[in-house]
Amino acid sequence: MPSLAQRLVRWLFDAGASSERRSRAIDVLRAAAILLVLGCHCVVRPDDAGALSPLAGAWHRVGWTGVDLFFVLSGFLVSGLLFSEYRRTGAIDVRRFLVRRGLKIWPAYFAYLTFLALWFTWQRWHGKPVDTLAALQPNLLHLQNYLGTPREHTWSLAVEEHFYLLLALAGFVGLQSRWLRAQVRRHFPVVAIAGVLGLAAVRHGQFLAVGREAMNLFSTHLRFDGLLLGTLLAYLHHLRPAMLAWSAARPGTTLLAGVALALPTMIATPDLNAWTAGAGLTIMYAGFALGVLGTVQLERSASGARIFQSPAAGALARVGFYSYGIYLWHIDLAQTPLKKIAAALATTALPPEAVWTALTLAYVAAAVASGALMSRLLELPALAWRDRYLTAEPRLRPEPARLIAAPVRH
Repeated sequence: MPSLAQRLVRWLFDAGASSERRSRAIDVLRAAAILLVLGCHCVVRPDDAGALSPLAGAWHRVGWTGVDLFFVLSGFLVSGLLFSEYRRTGAIDVRRFLVRRGLKIWPAYFAYLTFLALWFTWQRWHGKPVDTLAALQPNLLHLQNYLGTPREHTWSLAVEEHFYLLLALAGFVGLQSRWLRAQVRRHFPVVAIAGVLGLAAVRHGQFLAVGREAMNLFSTHLRFDGLLLGTLLAYLHHLRPAMLAWSAARPGTTLLAGVALALPTMIATPDLNAWTAGAGLTIMYAGFALGVLGTVQLERSASGARIFQSPAAGALARVGFYSYGIYLWHIDLAQTPLKKIAAALATTALPPEAVWTALTLAYVAAAVASGALMSRLLELPALAWRDRYLTAEPRLRPEPARLIAAPVRH
């Protein structure tokens, strides 16, 4: 008979991560993204890791790119839902899309903000005055990437929220007439590439104009090209799959090419100079898009299928399945308490390598466990309620195959 601990672990980690409807490759990429984030928000500074400082420093140095990989994944997956719906039904239900996105993101997010409000209020009672409403108001309005926030890691959630709204608006406007639908289908890649190049130019120019210190790289209008490239990849994947046939023949090469393209900026960081802030960040996004494409295609190959069915890939997929919960809660439920332990251990004679190793393993374990727990308590019940009661699948068109070749006619 399983012990209580075994039953708890199964309850936490067997909640849909192995569902046949999920792509294990995508969940592995989510795991890679959240592990990068954890490396950026480390508990022990790399300089305090002793002989392991090069390893700790490398993880910390590239960790900032975890949110950017999430951006590309979100662009690919979320816009892919709309392109897939359009291909199957000839229309996009914008209201349904927004309701589904809201019930995916908001229950856990606003529960987290409630936790923060209670925590800040408790701090005020203990002699640390915090204006709770003023501190969290940007988060409530999804403007924390412009106005600031006491939990800086939530900036990327504002960018994604803006993306969902713009995507819904674009879907609504783009389907208002047959002519507009035709133009979108014909010219979307050109528009997307022009937007990506324009954003790179804007970042480059702003870096030259205001410098590293005054440039807000958290702002949506400077960090949107990752989502846009993910959206372009989704467009090709769902509506122009023949244009991606080359990647299906060489998925491993596509993946490695993406890593090679992204790596220079990952190491350099975007605020190094005007080039890395502008074109460098865009090139990294392009590399991530190639990496996502190569990973998706690899999962469909015979050799790749075996890789993604391995126990290691399964464990990573479960981490990726809970990546949103981990991202929300890792600062408060994992990093903050373990930093206090790290500060206490810094005064002891313990080898720094042992301290870094033990606290890093504890940090990853605590972040994953707390994120999984909060997802099970908050996110998954909301998703189950959403799928059961609110948003039925749109009806299929009688002949969806025609949507690939010609504009939809109503």
